[in-house]
Amino acid sequence: MTELEKKVNFKILSEREALKVRYRRAENQFVLPSPTVEEENSTETQIPESEIPLTGKLSALARFIECVKYWIGLKRSVSDLSSEEPLPSLHEVLEDLNLTEIAHIRWAFYYLQIYQPDPGDSQLERVRGYLEAFHHLGQLGAWEEASEILFLRLENGETLHDRLEKGGYFQEAIALYKPLIGRVSEQIDAVCLQGLGNTYYLRQDYQKSIQYLQDYLKILPEKAGIPNLDRAFLYLGNAHYSLGHYAKTIEYLEQCLELTQNFAEFFGSGDTLFYLGNSYYCRQQYREAIEYLKQYLPIARNNKQESILGTTLLYLGNAYYSFQNYRKTAEHLQEYLDILANVEGESEIDKTFLAIGNAYYYLQEYERAIQYLQQHCQLLEERGQAIASENVFLYLGNAHYFLQDWERVIRYLQKYIGILDEIGKTPTLAITWLYLGNAYYYQQQYEKAAEFLQKYLNIAKDKEQVRDVETTWLYLGNSYSILQDRDKTIEYLQLYLDRVESQKQRPNLTKIFLKLGRAYYSKEQFSPALEYLSQYLSLTENNREQREGFEETLFALGRGYYLLEEYERAIDYLQQYLNLAEAGEMPAELEIALLYLGNACYASNRHRSTIEYLQQYLTLKGKTEGKENLKTILYNLGNSYYSLKDYAQTVEYLQHYLDLARQTLEKEDSLTEKLSRKIRKLEEALLNIGNAYGNMGEYNTAISYYEELLNTARNTDDRPWEGKAVMQLGNAYCALGNYRQALERFEERLIVAEALNDLPNKGKALSSLGMAYFYLGNYHKSIRVSHKALKVARATRDKLEEGRIFGNLGNAYHALGDSDRAMSLYQQHWNIARTSGDRGEQGTALGNLGVIYGFLGNHTQAIKHLQQSLPIARELGDRYEEGRLIGHIGESHLRLEEYSEAREHLQEALKIARNIHARHLEAEILKNLARLNQNLGNLETAREYCDLALAIAMELELSELPLYQELQKQLKPSMLTTLWETVLGLIQKRIPHSMTGN
Repeated sequence: MTELEKKVNFKILSEREALKVRYRRAENQFVLPSPTVEEENSTETQIPESEIPLTGKLSALARFIECVKYWIGLKRSVSDLSSEEPLPSLHEVLEDLNLTEIAHIRWAFYYLQIYQPDPGDSQLERVRGYLEAFHHLGQLGAWEEASEILFLRLENGETLHDRLEKGGYFQEAIALYKPLIGRVSEQIDAVCLQGLGNTYYLRQDYQKSIQYLQDYLKILPEKAGIPNLDRAFLYLGNAHYSLGHYAKTIEYLEQCLELTQNFAEFFGSGDTLFYLGNSYYCRQQYREAIEYLKQYLPIARNNKQESILGTTLLYLGNAYYSFQNYRKTAEHLQEYLDILANVEGESEIDKTFLAIGNAYYYLQEYERAIQYLQQHCQLLEERGQAIASENVFLYLGNAHYFLQDWERVIRYLQKYIGILDEIGKTPTLAITWLYLGNAYYYQQQYEKAAEFLQKYLNIAKDKEQVRDVETTWLYLGNSYSILQDRDKTIEYLQLYLDRVESQKQRPNLTKIFLKLGRAYYSKEQFSPALEYLSQYLSLTENNREQREGFEETLFALGRGYYLLEEYERAIDYLQQYLNLAEAGEMPAELEIALLYLGNACYASNRHRSTIEYLQQYLTLKGKTEGKENLKTILYNLGNSYYSLKDYAQTVEYLQHYLDLARQTLEKEDSLTEKLSRKIRKLEEALLNIGNAYGNMGEYNTAISYYEELLNTARNTDDRPWEGKAVMQLGNAYCALGNYRQALERFEERLIVAEALNDLPNKGKALSSLGMAYFYLGNYHKSIRVSHKALKVARATRDKLEEGRIFGNLGNAYHALGDSDRAMSLYQQHWNIARTSGDRGEQGTALGNLGVIYGFLGNHTQAIKHLQQSLPIARELGDRYEEGRLIGHIGESHLRLEEYSEAREHLQEALKIARNIHARHLEAEILKNLARLNQNLGNLETAREYCDLALAIAMELELSELPLYQELQKQLKPSMLTTLWETVLGLIQKRIPHSMTGN
């Protein structure tokens, strides 16, 4: 307390002094300042006009102050109060008031007129007097006067309530606003409600803020043109935003923006954009969210508030994500992550990693996608949280797929499927199966690859639009190929091939052809197998070193063509295969290749090659060969040797074959197609072995095989082979000189041919019959039958048979002595034989010409033709023809009196005839030997030969029997000759004894 102040004694305090009392908070007491000279001389105190809120008319507060001044004598007149009636005196007023009310009046007047704050007081202390005055006026119920205190202008021009709000004196502001509501006017209520709403908003008491601001809006008659209405909408929107009422936020903030004329300078524009954007974001209205947040983003960057900027970037990134604008998503979320000071402290950072990872995934920036998705998983793992979305593993797997990291593809996609299995779901994306299948395929886990690629095709709805369908078919086909599932290999590779060919694509099909070929080959579907394998070889023609399984392919082609009975092509590929095998290691298929080659060569009539390959095969195989293969080998070898006229080898192999074949046939119960084929082979073997024995002159043995052939044919009702059997029997009997039996067999052949309506064989049967009749000496019938045969040969255009018949006719006419006709017929036979190139017929024709030349006495020419024919007979292995020709050569030398040559040839011919049991031929040779010895004077030897010949002729009932008998008569000696020979013989016997004695 200063010297100019004294302690207040309220009991003796006058009204004038009461107005001067001040309260010292520091001393906690009331004081009364001593009056100064100025105060004593002053008669009135003026209210600054700045404190009068209304103009033209004094406000209630101003009237109150003026009245108080008048009552206490500070003012002499109240005429300026514009009152129609004079104011009551202070005495009159005080009579109606109690002391408390009088005190409130005094205090109110004091704080409004006298109280002066210290210069160093705070902002609140500087307006403390107004607050105190408001309180006292309120206590008096002078609400109109109290309400005007709100609008008092302070030294800087602000109103009192604005100063309180801006200064953060919210409690004091609330103490002003609340008492006035409902006590003065709607205008004052509006100010107070808005003020309370603003104050509670600033105090972050959003519920009360919303309550007062909404009440404020309700009492406004028309909202347009109301001052600070935009702020009300702003605070309402923001308050609702803080409470998570996003629809209301949007409602009020949109209205706020509509009322804002210069939005760029509007004090709440940034927050409004931010809250609007966020509200739309939280309501998943992402298009509107992007609109507002995009406008707010520059503001956020300028404000440099990282938390606000971060939220803006986060929401913008996520909103763009919803519209699949992944570039913007990645851009904003990447910036969001860059400004975060403490990543680990952000609870939502895992979701950001997920979103940015997904965005980079869709942008096909797979390495960055993997980086963020793995961070997402790692963060959740560190927190002990489960992965919220199984799609994380899906995208990780797919991203690694595009980076060709197959191991991780499998790891993540299997996790994805495993999670779905646990929750009872199946992948909605068929592409998952595709990627898994392809990854397993690249990892060479073909069973798994086939499993998942098959699933992919099974659940893909539109097969024509399946993604990478050609590649899927290709990988499935390749996988099944390695897994040796031939059916599925063919199914999928064929689909792949058909598709690329229909679309005229030109991928490298080399391995496709190879795998398809092998698959078809394994199923023994050789036509498509060979087609694809051939294309494979064609495509790799210029790159042989990189051919996969070249040798195996050659073998497969060879075997395939072999089994399809395309033997020439089989031989080509199998020989290539063998050539490669000779240059390298011996392949496992070498033996079977030799077998197929030998058999294919046999079917192609390459008999020497047949023997070469099959003999090699037997050498390699040894005695381990199975019966069925062995039978085929023996059969082919025997017939090949037969074709090459190596009859001894023919007999060896065919005999072995027959032994095995007979055993097999004995076990067959019924006639089947397979058995029929076996019987045909047996019949051919019997025929050829019979022919081999016949060509070797072992006619009786040949006949035994022909008889077996005949029985087999008749037992199986095989008329064609029956015809062949009786024909060969006839030929054998002819060779043995048993012409009547031969004639019977040829007649049987004719019957069979007629029954079968087999004109060519009918002609051959007639031709053979003509020959038989010739040998039986019935030359005229031989000629008649031969002419019938000639008609058939011409009808069937069989020139060779026609030539043979000319030869037979020549023999008959020759026998009848018509040598000229015989010569003409032989010449026609020769012309046909020479034109046809048939060596056998050429030899026969030359031999016949030689015989006729000899008959005509031109023995030199005869020998020439006979010697030309002889090599052919030997080449063909025809022992009978060889013996006949040599015999005629000897006969011609005999006619030329070249006895030494004659004896040599006749003896050789006799040896052949006897070796082959050709009795007729033997008789002819014996006859000529008899004549040779007759000419040499060896009559006894001559008679011996003649007797042997006559015996055979009589046995065979040869037509030449009279000639033999005539020769015998010629060689029969007279009585004188017999005596002389006896004497000569005795002399010859004695001479040696004399010589011995000497």
